[in-house]
Amino acid sequence: MMEGRKAVIFGATGATGRVIAQALLDREIALRVVSRSATHLERDFGHTGAERVTADLFDAEMATHAADGCDVIFQCVGLPMERYTDHVELGRVTAQAMRSTGAACVLVSGYWSYGAGAACPINEQTERRPSDQFGGARLEQERILLGAGARVAVLPDFYGPGTHGVLMNALEAIASGKPAMWFQPLGDLREYVYVPDLGKPLVDLALREGAEGERFVIGGAGGISAAKIAQIAGRLLGCQPVFREVSPLKLTLGALLNKEARSFKPVAPIYRSPAVFDDSRFRDLFGGEATPYEQGIPETLRWLRGDA
Repeated sequence: MMEGRKAVIFGATGATGRVIAQALLDREIALRVVSRSATHLERDFGHTGAERVTADLFDAEMATHAADGCDVIFQCVGLPMERYTDHVELGRVTAQAMRSTGAACVLVSGYWSYGAGAACPINEQTERRPSDQFGGARLEQERILLGAGARVAVLPDFYGPGTHGVLMNALEAIASGKPAMWFQPLGDLREYVYVPDLGKPLVDLALREGAEGERFVIGGAGGISAAKIAQIAGRLLGCQPVFREVSPLKLTLGALLNKEARSFKPVAPIYRSPAVFDDSRFRDLFGGEATPYEQGIPETLRWLRGDA
């Protein structure tokens, strides 16, 4: 247990960083929060007792200093697509900080490293064959930190207040009365994790003795189709949301004119097949339940519309 000890969050102002911070504060665990933005640290943590540190986490000296005196590092820095391959360097710097300070580490990672068309349900034993440089970067970051003794949490796509991702983009469109662009067949199942659910399990993973150097899949509420998402959203909004499938050809044409489509195109093949997860290994050890979509999607829509 971590009573009398201290945790540090790298990337504390991101969606996962904020929920981890709240889970640690709820347990009265001493906390240091780190970000490159002092303004964002003040915005998110100025009302708490967390120690705030501004640092460039690509700088080994600054990262080590940020972790000094802490017992565990939560590495949850998420990089934009144009810098996504820099996750590898973040892994190297974080591993060095672990070795220099003796801190344990939990890496928050994603499933892109399994590659396009990964066998479902995805679990810890599923073959990992990255199909692009982005998945390759995530896999290499995991290897580096697992080698240093970190615990790795592999997650589905996120959704929920304050997050970004393909489902969030669709919900933003729906909340604005626009058609939602969808990058997979409308009937396929894909699993999402409601970010407010993640604080407790990630802290539990950090507290677990004997989990060093292990990878765990943490899933969401199971697979869901675009039709089901539309049904849940429609009950709240009083209308029938429209989902439009974006075929590979349409995405290719869109990438000629749109920067976001251009950056998304390399990972689009991952979204052309179902992706559901088997997190039974994690749940057998730690328990816990996922927020059902019937609750999480309306809560997210209310937040998007300013009703929450």
